[in-house]
Amino acid sequence: MLSRTMLAFSSLLCLFLCSCSNHEEAACNLVTDLLKENFGDTFKELGMETAKCKAVELGEPVRSGYYHNAKAYLDNGKTLRITVETKWDSVYVQIPNESIFGNE
Repeated sequence: MLSRTMLAFSSLLCLFLCSCSNHEEAACNLVTDLLKENFGDTFKELGMETAKCKAVELGEPVRSGYYHNAKAYLDNGKTLRITVETKWDSVYVQIPNESIFGNE
């Protein structure tokens, strides 16, 4: 069962920096890292212990470099809604809790 602490958060705000020219590839790598670092035990409970990002689709930006409705496609068949922000050669990724816990 998910801890009350995890459910109390309205969104997981995970921002990481990566200097890469391919923003979708960088975002995908960050999603994999975020899942491993922040949700190890939770993903085991959900049957997603080996989940890795296979691709990210940025979609249309809300404003320059800000993609509010990006999608991360995982190797277990699941899709996560993510937010991606690009600034110069840096990529920031946010995975909302509702995306992780299936409340979309």
